[in-house]
Amino acid sequence: YDIDTKKVEAEVHDLAHGTQFTPTSVVTGGSDLEVVKDSSVIIITAGARQKPGQTRLDLAGVNARIMSTLVPELLEQAPNAVLVLVTNPCDVLTVVAQKVSGLPVNRVLSTGTLLDTSRLRWAIAQRAGVSLSNVHAAMFGEHGDTEFPIWSSASIAQIPIRDWTDTDGQRVFSEEVLATIAHDTIHAAYSIIEGKGATNYAIGLAGARLVEAILGDQRKVCLLYTSRCV
Repeated sequence: YDIDTKKVEAEVHDLAHGTQFTPTSVVTGGSDLEVVKDSSVIIITAGARQKPGQTRLDLAGVNARIMSTLVPELLEQAPNAVLVLVTNPCDVLTVVAQKVSGLPVNRVLSTGTLLDTSRLRWAIAQRAGVSLSNVHAAMFGEHGDTEFPIWSSASIAQIPIRDWTDTDGQRVFSEEVLATIAHDTIHAAYSIIEGKGATNYAIGLAGARLVEAILGDQRKVCLLYTSRCV
């Protein structure tokens, strides 16, 4: 669903044309809100775009007003849906959406630091020269400038990250290196926005993975955000 009819129809066709190569066979959409009728999960991305130099919190006012209007309208069409907030600042807007909707907290959540954790693990894997699947680390806190990694629980193939060595026996992750990785992870979106105007691919993948876990009741442990945390 999108209020821009021409754009949303083009997006539907562009996605539908690739369904030969995916398990999905049907893609629908439009500018009439009824396209979300009876949805099981609704991912909300509506809101002002973050501009170069802006923080996510700079978007809070305008996007909170959008949520206050949009969320009740969505629930009229899909009263049993789980709402997943991607619009930034997603942690703040999760609270807004939950209060506006009156839904229980387990039905209103955001992607939280799911994407940030993926960015962190990628950076560690690149530095160590290992498969990303062997990296175990996470970002905590808000999806924003105050998030942080917990290095004491970070590991590579069960080896604490501070003990990881290269082929010469030299430790790879000094405190300086860890600080650089944390900084780069926290500020990753800013550099991407400056370069291409927005982040879209990685957050799209993160959101899709989250929906798979919800619909499949996969009992995955994800670093999400719900209004229960407030």
